[in-house]
Amino acid sequence: RMKITDSPELALRDWHSFANFGDADHWPKVWAQHYTDQCLERVYEWLRGRGLKFFPAVNWVERGLYTPGNSVPRYHVLWGTGWHLVETLITQLKQHPNADKLRILH
Repeated sequence: RMKITDSPELALRDWHSFANFGDADHWPKVWAQHYTDQCLERVYEWLRGRGLKFFPAVNWVERGLYTPGNSVPRYHVLWGTGWHLVETLITQLKQHPNADKLRILH
């Protein structure tokens, strides 16, 4: 919609520029790689598949003042924010065939 050119490679490069990873940060680097490779399908599309929608304006946070951060806008806000997210997922969980084994504490 907004014609923002982004990619997993660019997102990972931005993450590395802002994270101050050290040589010993193997697992944080692995997580960053995995997240940037998988977030479109496993986060965005997964949420959209459950009927959740995003506000049509993408915010540009973590640009960095003294260290370069995000080079493009990436902060997406759900319609209804976190409350709507939780209520939607709980409603769907209650419809699961094994919902009787589920105990929701909130």
